[in-house]
Amino acid sequence: MNRFYQNTKKTNAKPSTSKANGKPSSMRTNSRPNKPESRSKRVALNKPKTLAPKLPRSLLASWEQFLIANGRFPKGTRKTEENNFKLIRKLILGEADSIYTLNESIGKGEQHRLESFLKTKKGLIAYLLSEHLDHLLNCYLLTERVGRKWRWKQVISQFPSFKITDWASGTGACAETWLDLLLRNKADEKQIQVNLLEQNPMLLEGSVQILNFMAPEAKVSGLKRPFDYKPTSANSQELSIHSLGFSWPYFKYNKKALTSFLDQLDHEVSEKKSSIISLIDRPTPESSRALMQLRDELINMGYQAVYPCPSGVAACPMLLEEKDWCYSEFDYEPTFIQKTFQRELRLDKPMAKSSAFLFASPKLLERSTPSIGTARVVGRPKQKTDSKSKKSVQRDFDYLMCTSKGLEKQPSSITQSKIARRGWDMHLPEQEIKNQKPQTRSHLKK
Repeated sequence: MNRFYQNTKKTNAKPSTSKANGKPSSMRTNSRPNKPESRSKRVALNKPKTLAPKLPRSLLASWEQFLIANGRFPKGTRKTEENNFKLIRKLILGEADSIYTLNESIGKGEQHRLESFLKTKKGLIAYLLSEHLDHLLNCYLLTERVGRKWRWKQVISQFPSFKITDWASGTGACAETWLDLLLRNKADEKQIQVNLLEQNPMLLEGSVQILNFMAPEAKVSGLKRPFDYKPTSANSQELSIHSLGFSWPYFKYNKKALTSFLDQLDHEVSEKKSSIISLIDRPTPESSRALMQLRDELINMGYQAVYPCPSGVAACPMLLEEKDWCYSEFDYEPTFIQKTFQRELRLDKPMAKSSAFLFASPKLLERSTPSIGTARVVGRPKQKTDSKSKKSVQRDFDYLMCTSKGLEKQPSSITQSKIARRGWDMHLPEQEIKNQKPQTRSHLKK
């Protein structure tokens, strides 16, 4: 088992005592007067701790291990004598041109150029250094936000075995996130099966190696033709996790693969299997609206939306207007590697954004029921900031809320001094939800 998931043993050793006075060493007093603390130390001690989530070290360790083993480093680099952070920084600087090429292809939507580039090892390393790290962050933030209302430990403890299926997995960021979540919540590594469905052999090979680094005893398999994946028989004692992450361009042009994905989910809900489905992609209008339509299909199958939809919402009200799309915003604390990446490549990502959805089957909800609120923030105006202090100067505005009654406006005073992010659960009391039938933005115009 990976050392990050091993149980730490508590020792009941007694505190050591000094021969001079027989007191525990922790109670010894220093006869020398304490030196006054420097101003920098006082500032550091008084600095409030951030509550924003941060990528766990266990999720990054296998990623680092693969990059250090397969990356191209400058001549004379001694991998055994340098720490991982310095090696990753050298790799980022050495692959800067490849990362820019990758980002340019993605930004311009050059799908054929992107696919050919990712078939090379150079493209794989560039993808792992940039897109993969960003995908890990967004997948982790989705599970972290859902975990605040649905205790993952309680859900996972009810099942002896697990199966993760990552559709069009790419480098397996979503599969790694779910596997890390299972292992951190004490799931048996030997009872975990991971299926990676990816057409690109280079990406598939890289993701399989990373997952093997993370969980050597888990059953990891790869399939190069996702549309050949056949529905499997239901197992009532198994938790099935399906992930569709950052792969909508692939499914957009491969209807057969999308049909296979929907057939498997329909098969599991009809067989009364315990299932979780996560959908996540870029916060663009095209990808978001595609996932919103997919969301309605899953609701019609019988699945229940756990995030971001509030309780009681059948058809997505934001699909009625072409200019609307649903995405989430996440505050996070960047890791040292993320800070290094953003500094060296001159990128600024103060907030993570993604179109993210999570669903559960009726059978799973019989075992564990999440707390789903009555309203979610789905829109807010762009905040006006002071050019000097860079603080928000706009105080009075309206949030666009998604409720069981449809889309409604709520004043900014409901969050007091905080600025709510898209995807926040507001827990509005039922009496505060207006008894009207607005379904589109056109009804909300003053």
